[in-house]
Amino acid sequence: MSEETTAPANPAPLPPPRRWRWLATLGCVLALCGGVVWLLASEGGLRVVCRVVERLAGEQLRIEAPAGALKGSFSLQAVHWRSATLDLQLQEVQLIWRPVDLLRGRLAISRVSVERLRISHVANSEPLQLPDNLQLAFAVDIEQLVVARIELGEYALPDGKAAAIAESVEGQLASNGALHRLSGLRARVAGLSVVGEASLEASRPFALTAKAGVEGEAAGRALVFDAVAEGRLEEFMVIGSARPRQPGAAEAFAGQLRARMTPFSSQPVGEALVTLSAIDPAVWIEGAPQAVLDVQVELQPRDGSPTGLGGRLTMLNRRPGSLDRHGLPFESLRAGLSLGNDELRLADLDVRLLGGGRLQGSGTVRDAELALRLAVRSLDASALHGGLRRTRLAGPLRATIGLNRQVLETELSDPQFTIQGRLAIDPATVLVEKLRLVAGDAQLVASGQVAQAGSGKFALRGALQNFDPSRFAKLPPARLNADFDAQGSSRPQLALGLRFGLRNSHLGTEALSGSGEIDLAGQRLRKADVELIAGNNRLTAKGAFGAVGDRLTLSITAPKLDPLGIAGDINGQLVLGGSASAPELSADLKSTRLAFAGVGQIRGLNLVAQLGDGNQGVVSGKLHLAGVDLASGSTVLRELALEADGVRSRHRLRGQLGLSGKRELQLLLEGGLAAAAAGLNWSGTLREFTLSSGIDRSQPFLRLAAAAPLQVGTAALNAGPADFLGAGWSLHLERVRYQQQRWQSVGSLHALPVVDTLREFPEWFESFSGAVKGNGDSLRVNGEWDIGSAPAIATLPQRSLPTGRLRLWRASGDLSIGALPLGLEEGTFNLLAADGRLAGQFKLRGKRLGELAGELDAASSAAAVLDRVAPWHGQLRVSAPDLAWAGPLLGEGWQLGGRLAGAMRIEGTPAQPRLSGEWRGDDLALRVLDQAMRLEKGKLLVELSGEADGDVRLVLKQLSFDSLLQPLPRALLLDPGIDAGTLTGKPGRVEATGELRAGHAEGVLTLRAERLGVMQRPDQWVLVSGDAQFRLGERVLDVLGRFRLDAGYWELARSGTPQLSEDVLIKRQSTAPAKVPAPVRLLSLDLDAELGRHFHFRGAGVESRLVGAVNLRSAGSGLPRATGTIRTHEGRFDAYGQKLEIERGILNFQGLIDNPGLNIRAVRGNLPVEAGVEVTGTARRPVVRLVSDPEVPDAEKLSWLVLGHAPDQQRGQDSAVLLAAAQTILGGQDGGPLKAVQRGLGIDEFGISSGRLDGSGQRQTSRIASTTGFGPSDSTTGQIVSVGKRLSSNMLISYDQSLTTAGSIVKLTVNLSRNLSLVGRAGSDTGLDLLWNYRFGR
Repeated sequence: MSEETTAPANPAPLPPPRRWRWLATLGCVLALCGGVVWLLASEGGLRVVCRVVERLAGEQLRIEAPAGALKGSFSLQAVHWRSATLDLQLQEVQLIWRPVDLLRGRLAISRVSVERLRISHVANSEPLQLPDNLQLAFAVDIEQLVVARIELGEYALPDGKAAAIAESVEGQLASNGALHRLSGLRARVAGLSVVGEASLEASRPFALTAKAGVEGEAAGRALVFDAVAEGRLEEFMVIGSARPRQPGAAEAFAGQLRARMTPFSSQPVGEALVTLSAIDPAVWIEGAPQAVLDVQVELQPRDGSPTGLGGRLTMLNRRPGSLDRHGLPFESLRAGLSLGNDELRLADLDVRLLGGGRLQGSGTVRDAELALRLAVRSLDASALHGGLRRTRLAGPLRATIGLNRQVLETELSDPQFTIQGRLAIDPATVLVEKLRLVAGDAQLVASGQVAQAGSGKFALRGALQNFDPSRFAKLPPARLNADFDAQGSSRPQLALGLRFGLRNSHLGTEALSGSGEIDLAGQRLRKADVELIAGNNRLTAKGAFGAVGDRLTLSITAPKLDPLGIAGDINGQLVLGGSASAPELSADLKSTRLAFAGVGQIRGLNLVAQLGDGNQGVVSGKLHLAGVDLASGSTVLRELALEADGVRSRHRLRGQLGLSGKRELQLLLEGGLAAAAAGLNWSGTLREFTLSSGIDRSQPFLRLAAAAPLQVGTAALNAGPADFLGAGWSLHLERVRYQQQRWQSVGSLHALPVVDTLREFPEWFESFSGAVKGNGDSLRVNGEWDIGSAPAIATLPQRSLPTGRLRLWRASGDLSIGALPLGLEEGTFNLLAADGRLAGQFKLRGKRLGELAGELDAASSAAAVLDRVAPWHGQLRVSAPDLAWAGPLLGEGWQLGGRLAGAMRIEGTPAQPRLSGEWRGDDLALRVLDQAMRLEKGKLLVELSGEADGDVRLVLKQLSFDSLLQPLPRALLLDPGIDAGTLTGKPGRVEATGELRAGHAEGVLTLRAERLGVMQRPDQWVLVSGDAQFRLGERVLDVLGRFRLDAGYWELARSGTPQLSEDVLIKRQSTAPAKVPAPVRLLSLDLDAELGRHFHFRGAGVESRLVGAVNLRSAGSGLPRATGTIRTHEGRFDAYGQKLEIERGILNFQGLIDNPGLNIRAVRGNLPVEAGVEVTGTARRPVVRLVSDPEVPDAEKLSWLVLGHAPDQQRGQDSAVLLAAAQTILGGQDGGPLKAVQRGLGIDEFGISSGRLDGSGQRQTSRIASTTGFGPSDSTTGQIVSVGKRLSSNMLISYDQSLTTAGSIVKLTVNLSRNLSLVGRAGSDTGLDLLWNYRFGR
């Protein structure tokens, strides 16, 4: 047996080679990388990733139709996340990112776009939980985020309809893990453009900052809303403001928001304050009434409710007005607010109406329906509408206002009225279930309904019982008992069937009866059978109108229309036939007078007319009016006479009109009538148009040069071309057209004389025609225009905008202001209107005028040529080298001089302008010739500015003048206390500064004067120094100041202007009532006036120096009240032909300035009996009496006063007394003609005495007592004529001439005291006498 080698049964395994381990590891890595590459680079990998994510989300997430690859860009057709409380859907998701940035710890996404994002959630009362941390493990950068549409849906209906809350959302997101930022946010929300940015810290307290801006249009108005949020994520403040996008747009509208937000509490709104100001409904809603509303809403958490809000609603109307004046007749609305449980409650609702009315109650808003329960108190119907009567209605008012149904029910009453009604409105019908008006035994009961869809059928029935419309509205009084029934439809044309019957009724004091039946179908009146009788007035209408063969006869006999509220009468008959497009007419009407309250009157109406059928139908008629007057009394037409004759196809119309200003207008038209579908058309020519001149009767102001074509239709007009000629000027009218609510006028004028035109129409240019004058080559103007209207909105042609151009320019000539020519060299005006904008420029340049130029660009609207709420901008420039031409504009006798230059910028809106600029004046001069006041070397600096629209500030930085002074009057030169060199050696000075805020009616002006010569005439010369301040308020002007007279001389005129007695009544031809002066602003006055020590007064018999001071005060209307005293110093009083010494002269002011207290005593001194006059009492009730010292009878007082001695005891009468009495009777205190002779000769005393030249014998006074001569003395034996001149108060030089001999002497009398006098004589008798008088028994 051979040996065999056998292996062991369990051999040990051999170790694998090392390279196989490495290969296995490498294979795994490659497989893993390949899988990652496949996941990132293939669409299949994207799908696998999406499925894995769906599984991880536990079926809450669904991803549809992924496409692309994860490595760069991919798209998802839909992504749907649905949890127990949130449903989130994204459609058409696209993402572009850079995965490689993940290696640097950063998620970088270039673009994320979502076509639609739908968000739905389950309402939950539980508050949100504030997260502990918002930090990210890596940085995130989304360079572009785009969401085309964000919607809000219902959680229960994930596939149902959703409301869009935002569109076109774009932005950028960035985070470094600790701070998250959203920038460049742009979106469209409810048609508004939204921009914003935000930042949020990722760790507590989560600091938040955000800004947002919203722009868009509301009711056609562009608005801007800005908001800022700042604070912590748990609690932050939101502050916002709303304003017009363009300055001044939408009036002065502004809004403010301030809110505290707590999104993680049970009530997300902690508190809020919303303020809206200057809301005008007419600006926002077409046809709405005008108002200025301020609204404020305050909200804060409600006590005891974790989710409720409470607060106040306040609305104020700063411009309330009645409905007939397009206003809102309420003053304020206040209510408490309570918001919670899907309900808004209005508590303590209080609405204050015009006229003192109030609505009080409560309201609830729930499920889009407002329910109001109100109590009405003191409702004044006349305050709501000016045509209604005054009431004090009270009662309940209930209203339910929803989206599809509105119900109003009320029952109001006062002692005179009761109103009951129930109105229900739904989309199909307006139903008046009940309407009842009751006033005493008078009532109106009505009911009816109107269909809002289809043909608009309506039915109305009712009854009047003892109904007096004057109790409810401003209508003629009546007592009506009637039944009425109306039914028909409003579409496509009005169809109406009306029946009524009157019984046992009165109109005013006249019995009223009648009945009627009317059947109207579109443009045809199929039946009319109406008869009304009011006293002797009767109106009947019987027949039909609108079709061939129809005849409608209207007859009226009304000798007294006063019960109808129309003063006057009318009688006649109208017969209508045919249709509206081809009518036939026969008319005969007469009236002596028809006056309509508040409108005017027609005088002397006489109409006879006939319009036949067919082309050859007769056209004839005469219309005469004696005059047409307005309610103001002005006459529009002095006379009107129209006459027509011919046939329809060819006739002639001649007219003559007497216009105001004694001008006449003559017209002649030739043409024919033609029927058309739209109505009658008249086509022909204007043969004559002649407007007479009110100045030059020899030639017309304007006349037609040649016949001009003219066409007039129912709603159309076409005229031109036409040429008109004036005196040296012409006007060419290319065309005037009106059609389809659009109009156009094209034409030109050549060499229009400006001054003659102003003179021709003084009633239009009253303020200019007086100052503006022509010279040898008067200013003439050329012009051309093409103006009209264009639809503002294509679908609303009735809303039109002005369009076209207007150009005026100087052709030749010059203007003169007063007697100064302006030296005009250039004058242009251009206006362009297009696309709702107005652009205008003007320029005037002249040798004396300088240059005045400006531009303005503004908006126009369908409501007005100049849109008051739209922005405008412009500029005004002035460069005037010599202002002399402007003097006559200030008034007659005024002169201006100097240079003025400046510019003004105009911005804001016409309603709220904003002005800025500067005006400078140099070498200014102001002269008032009749006062001889001369202000020279003046300087002016005015600045215009404003901090906001409507806040126009005019700041007077400097206004100063030198006051040139005239020589002192003689009375002041003789005043020993006056230094003429100091007083008038250099000019005086006046300076003014101030500020005026035109938008707020506020202003202040400060005036400082130093020796200002306000009067510089020889007879009236006054220098004033002092300070004053003028303060302008909303309704008052405050004047405060203190003035002192440095020196003055005031001499009253010898005699005043003749005045008519108060019982003389002046009647004029014009029946126009006197113009009521505009109400003046209340004046608050506080002035201190001091006369100083050098004010000399002469007049009314007084010659004295006046001293004292007066304070003038006035707190409103009426005469100022004065406090103070004025005294005479060294004064004389000329009375009864003598110069009396004023011992005491006091005017005491303690009340009205025109009624001071009087305390005056004037005597003739240095006589044994010093007699005089004493005046006491007040200026309105003076008490005058004769006084003497010692006391003597009045007759003897008068003798001592006039003659200087006792009366003539031998003759029992004294001619000098009669002489003075005659002087007083003939000339009053001024002395009459005899005193005038004395003044002309320069003598102070004139008389006749009895005695001898040496002074011996019985003294006798003059007996001149009439204008016929000397007498009654029958002899002049021993009589002496004496004339004298006072050298001082106690020295008299006189000349005595004997009437019986040739003797004469010159005599000097010096009164040393009242009892001692020295008399020296020279002439026929020479001597010196010392006389001492002593009276016994006195």
